[in-house]
Amino acid sequence: MSSQRLAEYAYDMILDLIKTEIPGALLDVRTDRVDAKISTEIPKSYFKYQKAQSYQTPAIFIIIRHIKLQNVENGANFIAAQSDIGVSVLVEDRTLDNLVLKAWRYQAALHKILHETSLTSSDTTVKLVIKVDDILFSPEFSKSDNPNVPDGVFRKEVLLNLEVEHWENL
Repeated sequence: MSSQRLAEYAYDMILDLIKTEIPGALLDVRTDRVDAKISTEIPKSYFKYQKAQSYQTPAIFIIIRHIKLQNVENGANFIAAQSDIGVSVLVEDRTLDNLVLKAWRYQAALHKILHETSLTSSDTTVKLVIKVDDILFSPEFSKSDNPNVPDGVFRKEVLLNLEVEHWENL
């Protein structure tokens, strides 16, 4: 009998998926858009908490906000749950036009990776089924809004809200 994995395994499985798939998904977006002036480099930073102080962009945040356990019979040897997870990417650029296009392109790549995706842990004890529920775009901001951002650089964040079905054998 193993211990419960819940949030930690869900985070690790989603992180591994993004790290593995993001280079190809960004390449697909670049190939499709045929616009070389918008850079879409591989993310440099990954976080499991919201208040990161120093990081390089593009940065990915995977935030587990809520896990709702399903009621199962007493003595069940499994867990069934619904998780509310946010995956966001923070990008920056020197022009607002390029910034918005860059944010849209990372959103397209992350959506391709995450939407309607099933993941199974290497030991087959945990299974996740991911659906992108909605996508939110932050306003653009600059140094005048945030003292940690250098002059002439704008930032924007895109948040993909995930609905994740979680099954786990105990």
